[in-house]
Amino acid sequence: SALRHYQQGLMNKYKDLKIAFRPNKPLDIREVYVPLKVTGAKDAEQFDAKSAVNDYHRLMVKGPPGSGKSMLLKHLALSYALNKLDLPDNPIPVLLELHRLSDAQKSIEQHLAEAFERDDFPSSGDFVSQSLEQGTLMLLLDGLD
Repeated sequence: SALRHYQQGLMNKYKDLKIAFRPNKPLDIREVYVPLKVTGAKDAEQFDAKSAVNDYHRLMVKGPPGSGKSMLLKHLALSYALNKLDLPDNPIPVLLELHRLSDAQKSIEQHLAEAFERDDFPSSGDFVSQSLEQGTLMLLLDGLD
């Protein structure tokens, strides 16, 4: 039940792309999202970012401002909400903007629980602890500038 609320919360948060010059007409991200093409650290060959997410447990996506890094993370979260995130082990993504980690008094678990709660997953502390132990979360850390 809580995961369904979380999925709905993610859908509500990420389905619309708000644009400053169109404040009352957001775009549907499902209609305008263009999959990123990426290269590996040593490869010149480009491949779809989604296949990299499928193939690797840990990734760091680097690029200049506006290149789509945050949009990729939001798209992954939205894909989960739409039951279209077909990944091995079916991880549960949680998007955490790193600028929120300014309170050193809180643990990473507390910050993650707050991220879940912002997306309509109530009282998620125990869930976060258990999921981190089991390795069932996909941590989407945004803003590593």
